[in-house]
Amino acid sequence: MIFQMSKTHPQLLYPEWDYFFGLLESPNAYHRMSAINIIPCLTSADTGRKFDPVFDRYFQLLDDKSMIVARYLALSAGIIAKNKPYLAEKISEKLLGIENTHHEEGRKDLIKHDIIQSFSLLFDQITEKEKILSFVEKQLNSSSPKTRKAAKAFLNKFAKMNK
Repeated sequence: MIFQMSKTHPQLLYPEWDYFFGLLESPNAYHRMSAINIIPCLTSADTGRKFDPVFDRYFQLLDDKSMIVARYLALSAGIIAKNKPYLAEKISEKLLGIENTHHEEGRKDLIKHDIIQSFSLLFDQITEKEKILSFVEKQLNSSSPKTRKAAKAFLNKFAKMNK
């Protein structure tokens, strides 16, 4: 219910920003995951630019000990880019850094599916589209069928636009 409220009425939850951001420090992966789902929605109401100084801390969770937390972060990154277009380039760089995380290769391949979903939301805002296209093209050989399918759909949609 709170997640749904963050999507439809983020301004009502924005005053509780510090509470939600504090959940990112929880030892409980479910709490971290909840915060990762809510905070991107709150960025649409972030008139005080509270997200900007915590950007790096937020994106450190791409290397969270829980792969589920990392997947939700990768998936929600595109929402932040839509709400804060001036961060789109920085967000894409963080997502492209997935190879530098501790996750096993098979798990990285699953996270890359979610990264591709976020790239679909922020691609139009990126100036260095070649980096993203190169990353996605490599996923055509992913060990994950879901990631291969997402890569193919992404390239069908965006590769032609970039030429």
